[in-house]
Amino acid sequence: MKKHLWTYFLNVMFAFGLTAAFMTVIVMLLGDEVGAETAVTALGSGGLPTAFLLQLLAAVMTVAALRMLFLSDLLIKRMKPSLRVFFVLVTALLTMLAFILYFGWFPPRGLIVFVPCAVCILILNTVRLLRREEAKNRELADALDRYKSTHPA
Repeated sequence: MKKHLWTYFLNVMFAFGLTAAFMTVIVMLLGDEVGAETAVTALGSGGLPTAFLLQLLAAVMTVAALRMLFLSDLLIKRMKPSLRVFFVLVTALLTMLAFILYFGWFPPRGLIVFVPCAVCILILNTVRLLRREEAKNRELADALDRYKSTHPA
Protein backbone atom coordinates (compact mmCIF):
# COMPACT_ATOMS: atom_id res chain seq x y z
CA MET A 1 0.00 0.00 0.00
CA LYS A 2 2.84 2.39 0.85
CA LYS A 3 4.40 1.77 -2.56
CA HIS A 4 1.14 2.60 -4.34
CA LEU A 5 0.66 5.81 -2.37
CA TRP A 6 4.26 6.83 -3.03
CA THR A 7 3.83 6.12 -6.76
CA TYR A 8 0.60 8.12 -6.77
CA PHE A 9 2.29 11.03 -4.99
CA LEU A 10 5.24 10.98 -7.42
CA ASN A 11 2.91 10.86 -10.45
CA VAL A 12 0.88 13.78 -9.10
CA MET A 13 3.94 15.91 -8.31
CA PHE A 14 5.61 15.16 -11.64
CA ALA A 15 2.49 15.96 -13.70
CA PHE A 16 1.61 19.01 -11.59
CA GLY A 17 5.15 20.41 -11.63
CA LEU A 18 5.62 19.91 -15.35
CA THR A 19 2.21 21.38 -16.20
CA ALA A 20 2.63 24.34 -13.84
CA ALA A 21 6.09 25.12 -15.23
CA PHE A 22 4.85 24.91 -18.81
CA MET A 23 1.79 27.08 -18.04
CA THR A 24 3.95 29.62 -16.18
CA VAL A 25 6.20 30.09 -19.21
CA ILE A 26 3.19 30.46 -21.53
CA VAL A 27 1.49 32.96 -19.20
CA MET A 28 4.68 34.98 -18.73
CA LEU A 29 5.06 35.23 -22.51
CA LEU A 30 1.42 35.79 -23.49
CA GLY A 31 -0.34 36.84 -20.27
CA ASP A 32 -0.41 40.58 -20.95
CA GLU A 33 -1.81 40.07 -24.45
CA VAL A 34 -4.70 37.93 -23.19
CA GLY A 35 -5.19 39.97 -20.02
CA ALA A 36 -7.71 39.04 -17.33
CA GLU A 37 -9.94 37.30 -19.89
CA THR A 38 -9.40 33.89 -18.27
CA ALA A 39 -8.73 32.46 -14.82
CA VAL A 40 -5.29 31.33 -15.97
CA THR A 41 -4.17 34.76 -17.17
CA ALA A 42 -5.84 36.86 -14.44
CA LEU A 43 -2.43 38.21 -13.32
CA GLY A 44 -1.21 38.94 -16.84
CA SER A 45 2.45 38.13 -17.24
CA GLY A 46 2.82 38.15 -13.44
CA GLY A 47 2.38 34.39 -13.24
CA LEU A 48 -0.32 31.92 -12.36
CA PRO A 49 -2.95 32.69 -9.71
CA THR A 50 -2.94 30.54 -6.57
CA ALA A 51 -6.59 29.55 -7.16
CA PHE A 52 -5.67 28.18 -10.58
CA LEU A 53 -2.71 26.25 -9.16
CA LEU A 54 -4.93 24.63 -6.52
CA GLN A 55 -7.54 23.78 -9.16
CA LEU A 56 -4.81 22.31 -11.37
CA LEU A 57 -3.51 20.25 -8.45
CA ALA A 58 -7.03 18.87 -7.85
CA ALA A 59 -7.38 18.04 -11.56
CA VAL A 60 -4.00 16.29 -11.65
CA MET A 61 -4.83 14.35 -8.48
CA THR A 62 -8.12 13.21 -10.03
CA VAL A 63 -6.46 12.14 -13.30
CA ALA A 64 -3.67 10.31 -11.44
CA ALA A 65 -6.22 8.46 -9.29
CA LEU A 66 -8.20 7.42 -12.39
CA ARG A 67 -4.98 6.32 -14.09
CA MET A 68 -4.02 4.17 -11.10
CA LEU A 69 -7.52 2.68 -11.01
CA PHE A 70 -7.60 1.70 -14.69
CA LEU A 71 -4.01 0.44 -14.73
CA SER A 72 -4.24 -1.38 -11.39
CA ASP A 73 -4.10 -5.11 -10.71
CA LEU A 74 -7.80 -4.91 -9.88
CA LEU A 75 -8.74 -4.42 -13.54
CA ILE A 76 -5.89 -6.32 -15.23
CA LYS A 77 -7.78 -9.61 -15.23
CA ARG A 78 -11.09 -8.09 -16.24
CA MET A 79 -10.14 -5.77 -19.08
CA LYS A 80 -7.88 -5.87 -22.14
CA PRO A 81 -4.88 -3.51 -22.04
CA SER A 82 -6.13 -1.50 -25.00
CA LEU A 83 -9.50 -0.96 -23.31
CA ARG A 84 -7.84 0.10 -20.04
CA VAL A 85 -5.63 2.59 -21.92
CA PHE A 86 -8.68 3.92 -23.75
CA PHE A 87 -10.53 4.48 -20.47
CA VAL A 88 -7.50 6.17 -18.88
CA LEU A 89 -7.20 8.64 -21.74
CA VAL A 90 -10.91 9.33 -22.12
CA THR A 91 -11.45 9.90 -18.40
CA ALA A 92 -8.35 12.12 -18.25
CA LEU A 93 -9.58 14.26 -21.14
CA LEU A 94 -13.10 14.47 -19.71
CA THR A 95 -11.74 15.39 -16.29
CA MET A 96 -9.58 18.15 -17.73
CA LEU A 97 -12.45 19.40 -19.91
CA ALA A 98 -14.72 19.52 -16.84
CA PHE A 99 -12.14 21.56 -14.90
CA ILE A 100 -11.56 23.86 -17.88
CA LEU A 101 -15.27 24.56 -18.31
CA TYR A 102 -16.20 24.75 -14.62
CA PHE A 103 -13.37 27.05 -13.55
CA GLY A 104 -13.16 29.06 -16.80
CA TRP A 105 -9.48 28.38 -17.41
CA PHE A 106 -9.81 29.35 -21.06
CA PRO A 107 -12.33 31.55 -22.86
CA PRO A 108 -15.26 29.64 -24.41
CA ARG A 109 -14.21 30.69 -27.91
CA GLY A 110 -10.74 29.34 -27.12
CA LEU A 111 -12.07 25.83 -26.49
CA ILE A 112 -11.80 25.09 -30.20
CA VAL A 113 -8.06 24.97 -29.57
CA PHE A 114 -8.67 22.24 -26.99
CA VAL A 115 -10.09 19.83 -29.60
CA PRO A 116 -6.94 19.36 -31.73
CA CYS A 117 -4.80 19.32 -28.58
CA ALA A 118 -7.04 16.64 -27.06
CA VAL A 119 -6.85 14.54 -30.24
CA CYS A 120 -3.05 14.88 -30.30
CA ILE A 121 -2.76 13.99 -26.62
CA LEU A 122 -5.11 11.05 -27.10
CA ILE A 123 -3.11 9.62 -30.02
CA LEU A 124 0.32 10.12 -28.46
CA ASN A 125 -0.64 8.77 -25.05
CA THR A 126 -2.49 5.82 -26.55
CA VAL A 127 0.61 4.78 -28.46
CA ARG A 128 2.82 5.31 -25.41
CA LEU A 129 0.58 3.45 -22.99
CA LEU A 130 -0.07 0.58 -25.41
CA ARG A 131 3.65 0.14 -26.03
CA ARG A 132 4.28 0.13 -22.29
CA GLU A 133 1.52 -2.42 -21.70
CA GLU A 134 2.88 -4.62 -24.51
CA ALA A 135 6.38 -4.45 -23.02
CA LYS A 136 5.02 -5.31 -19.57
CA ASN A 137 3.02 -8.25 -20.98
CA ARG A 138 6.07 -9.49 -22.91
CA GLU A 139 8.18 -9.27 -19.76
CA LEU A 140 5.60 -11.28 -17.79
CA ALA A 141 5.38 -13.89 -20.55
CA ASP A 142 9.19 -14.22 -20.60
CA ALA A 143 9.25 -14.63 -16.82
CA LEU A 144 6.57 -17.30 -17.05
CA ASP A 145 8.56 -19.14 -19.74
CA ARG A 146 11.69 -19.01 -17.58
CA TYR A 147 9.75 -20.33 -14.61
CA LYS A 148 8.25 -23.14 -16.65
CA SER A 149 11.68 -24.13 -18.02
CA THR A 150 13.24 -24.30 -14.53
CA HIS A 151 10.21 -25.92 -12.86
CA PRO A 152 8.92 -28.71 -15.09
CA ALA A 153 5.41 -29.90 -14.31
